[in-house]
Amino acid sequence: MIDHYLSCQIRLFLALRGDIAVDRPVANDWTTAEFVEALRRRNRNYLRHDRNTQIHALANPLTIAVACFPGGNSALGTDNQGEVDRLLEKQDAGADFAISQVFYKPQVFDEFMTLARKQGVTIPIIAGILPQNNLIGIQKSAKILGVSAPTDILAFFAKLEETEDGQELITKYYADLCKKAYESGSAGYHFFTMNKPDLALNVLKLLNIY
Repeated sequence: MIDHYLSCQIRLFLALRGDIAVDRPVANDWTTAEFVEALRRRNRNYLRHDRNTQIHALANPLTIAVACFPGGNSALGTDNQGEVDRLLEKQDAGADFAISQVFYKPQVFDEFMTLARKQGVTIPIIAGILPQNNLIGIQKSAKILGVSAPTDILAFFAKLEETEDGQELITKYYADLCKKAYESGSAGYHFFTMNKPDLALNVLKLLNIY
């Protein structure tokens, strides 16, 4: 499969472990770091056999993104230290940058960034932001992503549903989250829109980006 994508001149990959299968056998038990290593190895093999692809690769180097999990990964039972260790493995394997799992408080991202940089993570880390318009959206995303919002954030969204300027305050909340992430060293923002981009666009407008 990797060779097929390389032959199609795909040069940007997002390498994820993926969800653990619970109802069928797993074809392989690769870690993300091993997947990154495989991408780098297959790419080297691919480039050896075709001068045209070598020339193309000079202008379009293979770029591999991975995930990171501020505050820990609930699926694996890890904390910040465990996730920094895993990110270091991905970096050593050849990852170029990381996109974070969503977070609801800026200090969660800041603590992760501080620890990651202190322990040798040098690749860019991009803050993952999932804008939601209401409390129901927050609760649904928690089930999908395995990242529960703190009780005070849930209360904040519940209260805003009763106010006329609720949507403006929600937009401001996410814009402030982005600003704080940038101050903590985020290389940019990755918005998970779930095919509903309006709130994300409003956040970008408030940030004077869009």
